Amino acid sequence: MNDFLEMLVNRNHLKFLLLAFLIFKVCHAQVLPAESIDSMNALSFDLRYKDLDSAMKLNIDLLKHLSANIDMPTLANVYSVTGTLYMHKGNYQKGLKYHFKSLRIREQLGDLSKVRTSQKNIANTYYYLQQYDQSKEFHKKSISHIEDTTELAYAYNDLGAVYASEGLNDSAFFYFNCALQMLSEKREIKDVRLADLYGNVGYHFEKHFKLDSAIYYYQMAGSIYNEYREVANLCWIQHHLGIVKEYDKNYKAATDNYLEAMKLASQVDDIEQKKELTQSLLRVHSKMGNSDSTLIYLDQFIFLNDSINQLKTAKNIQEVQTKYEVEKKDQALKLSQETNARINAENTTNKYVAYGLLGLLLLTGLTTFILIRNYSQKQYISSMELNLKNQKINELLQEHESASYAALLEGQEIERQRIARDLHDSLGGTLAALKLGLYSSSPDAKENNIELAKLAMAEVRSISHNLANGVLEKHGLSAALQDLKALIDNSGSINFKLTLDAKTFDLGLKKEIELYRIIQELTSNTLKYAHAKNITLTTQYMDDEFILNYADDGRGFDMENVKKGLGLSNLKHRLEQINASFHLATCKGKGAAFTIEVLNS
Repeated sequence: MNDFLEMLVNRNHLKFLLLAFLIFKVCHAQVLPAESIDSMNALSFDLRYKDLDSAMKLNIDLLKHLSANIDMPTLANVYSVTGTLYMHKGNYQKGLKYHFKSLRIREQLGDLSKVRTSQKNIANTYYYLQQYDQSKEFHKKSISHIEDTTELAYAYNDLGAVYASEGLNDSAFFYFNCALQMLSEKREIKDVRLADLYGNVGYHFEKHFKLDSAIYYYQMAGSIYNEYREVANLCWIQHHLGIVKEYDKNYKAATDNYLEAMKLASQVDDIEQKKELTQSLLRVHSKMGNSDSTLIYLDQFIFLNDSINQLKTAKNIQEVQTKYEVEKKDQALKLSQETNARINAENTTNKYVAYGLLGLLLLTGLTTFILIRNYSQKQYISSMELNLKNQKINELLQEHESASYAALLEGQEIERQRIARDLHDSLGGTLAALKLGLYSSSPDAKENNIELAKLAMAEVRSISHNLANGVLEKHGLSAALQDLKALIDNSGSINFKLTLDAKTFDLGLKKEIELYRIIQELTSNTLKYAHAKNITLTTQYMDDEFILNYADDGRGFDMENVKKGLGLSNLKHRLEQINASFHLATCKGKGAAFTIEVLNS
């Protein structure tokens, strides 16, 4: 199947693309294996330049059909491709959302190479948003994970490009020069990224009017682009070579470069580049005093400019027409629905009127029949009706008593379940910490154990009065988590790393209480069973979503047997109460990682 999908990518024909979609739909009839998910994900990524809309459709369809048991590396890869496609679509905010999701998973997995890729994707997205400070921040984070000199040089080139976009030319050239020095001894390296570096350095020298240096690096970049048949990039190089030579008043050589660039622009059908090149040819021929050629290029420039404006106008008109057609269809559908609803209401009303008249006739006939009957039976019937009414009242009283008793039993059972969960999640964690403290040889252990015992007594009193955590109710989830960290740290048995998002919003007391109890349960399980040395807990508040990540480096557990424990049952029950979802990643000897996502409704 992978070979066939590769053929679909290499063959640029609509019927192969449609066939790929059909295969994908067939695959949805059952749970997709990880290998097929990877193949579909790679296909959508490769299609981003050829057919972005089809790539987006394929990727979104893939997201909808991911199973809950998907392995975390595959899920991170899918999120990464989703973020890249949204970035190419121009929806940079959504692109950031999925790149951050991918980054969080990869950080939990400890895959530094993939972490660097996610950080670079986030940096590039911020670059397109012109949020240069954030772009530089994530470029520098990415650089901190790089050990290979070649990759580090190319990362410096990307960072230099951000500084250049800000107009900070000295800082930009510092990073460009660092990259050149790192690659100076690796003459065997010759790829497109090296050409990009040479192009950036050449452009820097062009802006500072160091013309010989600019020509040298432009020629180096052009040689590599020509070897790899990077036509669009080669066109840009030829254009700027012409600009540099025009600065040097070598108008004949500049014209040759402009004409060569025009041929390349025609190959890729880049009308914007053609317009800029025509403007350059118009300018250089004007400088040379070629009035006939100047007029010819002026006509061409006007024609190309008008063509571009017509294309933009046509595109805008098409977008408006599309929007109008959609709104027109929506209005027609709404009108049709309203008409049908009105007709159905009228039919229903007429039906009820007919039923009412029929009922009235039947009632009149029945009343007449009863009156005509023998009057002597009236007392007997009245007596029978009275007996039936008394019997019905007795039955209703018995049913009410039975229902009340059943409701009482049900309420008692619900209360028992709530107390059981609170004992397990709250008091259980404190007692586990106390147990570890009793085995500790720390000088402060005795004092800490006394404090833990007092805390256990306080939690028993809290449970008996059905009270929520005081810190949580007064100061919120973040403050309660800091208290929990202090409690665990005082036990001296495990390292608890807590990272809280500075940006917060109110999830509501009910959700925060449930989340706090879930964290208590997870901490309790780690202390009792995991034999872990470290616990890591992070929170993040996105635009419309709260995300909590919990991980330990303990011995993990078998996913096949995970459903047997009371702890996971309590966790699922609490998550259902607040409409939250979670992902669990674990295996024996590798620790456990939980990701909980709560919508801000």
